[in-house]
Amino acid sequence: MTQTEICEKSTLAKALKDRVGISTSYAHEIAHGQRTPSLRLAVKIEQVLGIAPARWVSPANDTSPASEAA
Repeated sequence: MTQTEICEKSTLAKALKDRVGISTSYAHEIAHGQRTPSLRLAVKIEQVLGIAPARWVSPANDTSPASEAA
């Protein structure tokens, strides 16, 4: 991970904590890809930070019928 990536993830974690209102540890885990926010939280993140919920969805974890057809 580059220094730029580390700075971006730290900035995202701080924004999640300060503007979305989640704990520091949970914000860090989301920003670093260690946890996935619930759909409700992902929508709140979109409303507050403008980051689409799709950012948090991993294609490997997608079990929708459309992903199985691919």
